[in-house]
Amino acid sequence: MRKIKRLLMPMLACSLLCLLCGCSNLSLGERAIVKAIYLDGVPGKYTASLVVFTCEPTTDTASAKGEAKIYSATEEEIGEALEAAEREQAKEPFYAQNELLFLGPQLTQAGVGKALAYFTGEQAARPNLSVFAVPVDAQAFQQLEKSIAQTIQEAERVADDTQAGMGRTMSELALQNEEEQFSGLLPVLRFGEKEEPKVDSMLLFQNDAQQGVLHGTQLGLALVAGGQTNRMQVSFYHDGGYYHVETQRLRLVKQASEGEDGLQLRLSLTGSTAVITKDGKPLHGQEAQAAESLVNHFLSQEWEKLHRKTFLRGNDICNLFFWLLQRDIPAAQALMQAPVQMRQNAVWFESCLRAK
Repeated sequence: MRKIKRLLMPMLACSLLCLLCGCSNLSLGERAIVKAIYLDGVPGKYTASLVVFTCEPTTDTASAKGEAKIYSATEEEIGEALEAAEREQAKEPFYAQNELLFLGPQLTQAGVGKALAYFTGEQAARPNLSVFAVPVDAQAFQQLEKSIAQTIQEAERVADDTQAGMGRTMSELALQNEEEQFSGLLPVLRFGEKEEPKVDSMLLFQNDAQQGVLHGTQLGLALVAGGQTNRMQVSFYHDGGYYHVETQRLRLVKQASEGEDGLQLRLSLTGSTAVITKDGKPLHGQEAQAAESLVNHFLSQEWEKLHRKTFLRGNDICNLFFWLLQRDIPAAQALMQAPVQMRQNAVWFESCLRAK
């Protein structure tokens, strides 16, 4: 049986390559061009939807546009649901342009690990497939057919928005999951019939269980720590005043050391403020300098909240453990097994932003 499998694998790989590259006698007009996949459900009952574009026969693969249709089916397994959705229309599916995978609310509550593992192992999946959690159930998604073409176009733009730190780079990391357990962040893409797609939060997972939602300053700090962005916007209230801050050139400097209290990681957030406003009024000179300490104090408070949600619970989304390992592997491994109180003292954070 293994010998037969080894003989069949090269042929299967060639078949998949032809499917992705378009080496077929069929023109694009004779194919179902899949631009996005939606998946929701729980084990034993999965609903898959394919967003399919039709186009003129002469259209090339790089610019295929046209009428969008949504084809859906429900089956016991993920693969079966996808195959059944393909059969809802008569054309041969073409996945070479599919760059979006949407995971519905039932799936994100039950655990996304199985779905991510399926697409990680699916050789026909594009290497730059972007994964988003969407707060839209299967029935509501099917009713978006009139606006789905514009939604897909905007969602592809969001996925490419690496400057925002929440685009393709971040969501691709979720797909690097070969086991049916997922720990990390999954971007939440919000859209609707009258709502432009946007990402303003991320779901936090540990061992495939949803632990909470990161948004605002805490999400920005997590992205800076992970090297996904170098700027963010911060808003907070102080003494009845509303402050809004735009930061730039952010960098989290990490330095591990050993002292009397054991292994410790010192984190320094460096960078500057591009704009500081109070109640809508821009601050300059001494006023901006006076607000500098407020900004740094607020960022330190938000980091502490993020730290309690992640590292102290054993969910190292900021990769702090890596830097501790570089200093002392046995000590770092012992620290991760130690009580929360000991781990709490192992990481020290300060915000050192300067007012421009």
